[in-house]
Amino acid sequence: MQTATARTAPATEAIGDICRRVAMEIELLRNMAARLELSLCVMTVTRELDDERVRDLQQLDFMHQHLAALRDFLNEISRQATAHDRVNPMAALDRVPLSELRGRLAGAGPPDKAEAAESGRVEFL
Repeated sequence: MQTATARTAPATEAIGDICRRVAMEIELLRNMAARLELSLCVMTVTRELDDERVRDLQQLDFMHQHLAALRDFLNEISRQATAHDRVNPMAALDRVPLSELRGRLAGAGPPDKAEAAESGRVEFL
């Protein structure tokens, strides 16, 4: 039985288009990390930070920077790829358990702004 993604995704796609969609997802995660980092910093301003909390904030900052670098890397791959550089994304899409993410990666389009701004929304596996 085919999934909805399998029925809507083309057999092959330009790798640049796939990279661009993944870069957009990474940017969403980077924005979430930035908001979390800011919230945690505000919460900890009134308290004395122990070494573990400082380490956690540093790791969150590293994650934020890492996501930005991955986004930029994929955007550059997307920019350089030609229309002839094609792959079949189905096996990769089948490895994505989050249905909304899988749909966006398959080309269903970006989440609407209200949905993207919504916090606390979790898809349980």
